Parts: sequence; structure tokens; C-alpha cells
Amino acid sequence: MRLYFWVQFFPGIAAILFFLLYPGKYIGTRYWIVAGMLYLLAKVFEFTDERMFSAGNVLGGHALKHLAAAAACYAILRYFQTRRQVA
Repeated sequence: MRLYFWVQFFPGIAAILFFLLYPGKYIGTRYWIVAGMLYLLAKVFEFTDERMFSAGNVLGGHALKHLAAAAACYAILRYFQTRRQVA
């Protein structure tokens, strides 16, 4: 489980440190913040899978996790599509 923890959470912690320690060359940091929040939402859905499914018997947390993770990927895609250099 320790390796799983590092694979899941260390990249997010490292990204936060990079944003804090190094000034950005491009505008659009909000997309990275949105992607991080969507990733955290995906983790919440993952840990509440059974409870989510039992609420309405339509979608479980696992399916919602994938939707939130895909939305996070889309936020990062939008960052690369709209980024401009800092003046």
C-alpha cells in the first residue's frame, strides 16, 4: 500500500511544490488548480464507491471517478490549448 500511496499522491505533491518554488512561464495556472480539484474529487468518488451506488442504484463511485478523472485531463488539455507566455 505504501507504493500505491506514492504513485497516487506524490506527483500531486510535487506539482504543488513546483508551482510554489518556480515562477511560471505561461499564464493559465487556474487550469492546473481545476485539474487538481477534479482529481481530488475522483479520489473521493473512489473511496465512496459503494455508498454512491447505494444512493440511487444508477452510478457507482467507480464510474464517477472515471468521469472526474477525464474532466481533469480535459482541464490540462485546455491549459495547453490556451496558454500564452507571461509578458
